[in-house]
Amino acid sequence: MSRWRTRSTPGTPPPTGPTAPPPGWEAPALRQIEQQLMRFLGPVGKVMVRRGAMQTTDVDKLYRMLAENLTNPEERSAFLAGRPQLAAAAAPSEPGTAVAAQAAGTGMTVALSAEAIEQGTKLLAGYLGPIAKVVAKKAAAQASSRRHFHMLLAESLANPAERTKFLHDVGAE
Repeated sequence: MSRWRTRSTPGTPPPTGPTAPPPGWEAPALRQIEQQLMRFLGPVGKVMVRRGAMQTTDVDKLYRMLAENLTNPEERSAFLAGRPQLAAAAAPSEPGTAVAAQAAGTGMTVALSAEAIEQGTKLLAGYLGPIAKVVAKKAAAQASSRRHFHMLLAESLANPAERTKFLHDVGAE
């Protein structure tokens, strides 16, 4: 019989499985990045990916941030070489069907339109005022999709509750 007892805090529910990915990220993509980094850093790679994903929604920036933690140049190059594999794994097998299904569910693959930029700018102006136009213009230049645009706009809001409400109002959550 084991003498070890687990400590639990009264009223705290036990863990219920994997945590949800940070806003702006798909769980399968993060898992793939975690697996790539864990080949070099072990289990700590998973934690580093989750922390990095909370700082950015740009996959290229995430790869660069994570690669900075690899001191061996060969390992760094091998990790960065895994970036195209992520794009290939995310590509739909049949053009149109997977893209349309994903777009309807998450907004990740929906192209950024002038209407989406205008809508996001108007909603953001309710929080930031006139500077929202400048923020939206910069975000639109960086965004790769409508969802990415919305995530970039939300990053300009310091209050987490406002960020969540904004993402809900624009339809990103």
